[in-house]
Amino acid sequence: MTEICVVCNKKIGFFSSPYPVEIGGGTKDIHYQCLDKYSNAREKYSGPSDKELERRKAERESKIAPHTPNEVTEVNHGGSKGSEPSIILTLSALGWCLFTMMGFAGIFFISQDGGGIIGFSVIIAGVFQLSIFLGFSAIIDQLYKINVNTSKPDKADS
Repeated sequence: MTEICVVCNKKIGFFSSPYPVEIGGGTKDIHYQCLDKYSNAREKYSGPSDKELERRKAERESKIAPHTPNEVTEVNHGGSKGSEPSIILTLSALGWCLFTMMGFAGIFFISQDGGGIIGFSVIIAGVFQLSIFLGFSAIIDQLYKINVNTSKPDKADS
């Protein structure tokens, strides 16, 4: 569904640059070129006034709880405590899948007439890809462990 700019009443095309604005409790897209015209007469297009925007901003800021810098906050990223990021398993699985596919492709090329060099090259490329993916997953795993260890409070501090 195509949106229509509330300022100029023209369609916002696929290649144009829409700019989201708050109008009547929701957000609408307008042309980026129409932004100045909208900003100068916001009430004309049933948008919130500057005073209303300031009131909303103050209301949002008052809802934010104060945070002290010495406070330790534990963050759970969807997994159980001590679980590794899913990207580690994904990278490992992707590396093994690419290695298997390259191995089968290499065997296929080797079985063809005159494809021995290409076949061995494809298998060696699969080994390189596997080592790269497993290496990246090991690096991410080590960084995750370092992050977990540094985020724990020291027992000497308490």
